[in-house]
Amino acid sequence: MRILWCGVVNSYLLNRTWTFQQQGKGKKHEFFKFTVLNIFTLIVTSFLLTVFHYKFNISLPYSKVLVTLVSVGLNYIGTRFWVFKP
Repeated sequence: MRILWCGVVNSYLLNRTWTFQQQGKGKKHEFFKFTVLNIFTLIVTSFLLTVFHYKFNISLPYSKVLVTLVSVGLNYIGTRFWVFKP
C-alpha cells in the first residue's frame, strides 16, 4: 500500500511541477482531486478492459493498448482542466 501512495505522490509532484509547470505551494484540494481522478481512471479502464476483452472478444494485448490510450487521454484532460486549471 505504501508503494501505491508513493507512486501517487510522485506522479502528483511530477505532473504539478514538470508537466503543468505550476508555481508556488501545492494545495490540498489539488492532491485530493488528483487522487480522485486517478481512482476514477482506474475504475473506467478496468471496466473497459473487461468489456473489450470479454464482450467484444478483442485479444488481451489489443484491449490493453486501447485501454491505455483511453487512460492517457482521460488522465491528461482531467489533470489539465480539473486538477491544475490554467
